[in-house]
Amino acid sequence: MPPVRWLQRPCRRPPPVTVRIDSHDAPVTFAGLTSAGLYQMHVPVPANLADGDYPVTAEVGGARTAKFAKLAVAKSISAARTARPLWNRGDKQQFLPLVRRIREAA
Repeated sequence: MPPVRWLQRPCRRPPPVTVRIDSHDAPVTFAGLTSAGLYQMHVPVPANLADGDYPVTAEVGGARTAKFAKLAVAKSISAARTARPLWNRGDKQQFLPLVRRIREAA
């Protein structure tokens, strides 16, 4: 039986991850595998975005996503309740609005 072979060189570093919401770079607080085949990213939404729908793109190791995902931003709960699902014209995929609340600075 051959002897056990230990790791002879370090593991590869994960590729760099960047996320853009509209034209704003968003900080990625976590990017990695969460279960088999599921790559998850945690990205806080920039506080200076006004109400509206914004395209979201991600780039991982030089591969960029298409600009079909939209993020719906609303400053208040009442604005969020009137939001409707968004349809992508190209793929006819439904994207439910993601809503965030902006806390007023005291």
